[in-house]
Amino acid sequence: MFEDDIHLGEHASQFLKTTDWIPQDIQIIKLEAFYSEIEVNKSTAINVEDNRKLYKLRSKHLGGAGYILSKNAAKILLEYIKFQNNLKPLDHLLFEDVVLMKLFQS
Repeated sequence: MFEDDIHLGEHASQFLKTTDWIPQDIQIIKLEAFYSEIEVNKSTAINVEDNRKLYKLRSKHLGGAGYILSKNAAKILLEYIKFQNNLKPLDHLLFEDVVLMKLFQS
């Protein structure tokens, strides 16, 4: 999922043209980066296409300009939203409320 004003990094098409590189047990992958510092668990590094790595996030990292949801994550998110009384921005739902899923940062 991409916001309409996302700026994709160099060679993004090399790994976005297929999903073969995504480990089966990962539910959400954030594709964007802000310039604020974040905490990642370096011991969880997964090598993926184009010399990139995925790291499990250890801190809050809001923003929803680009991310990949598994089919299961989308189902969980939709079920979760159905029962919410207050609407929130999607990135808050994904990266604050539904952090029970394995969340990785590319």
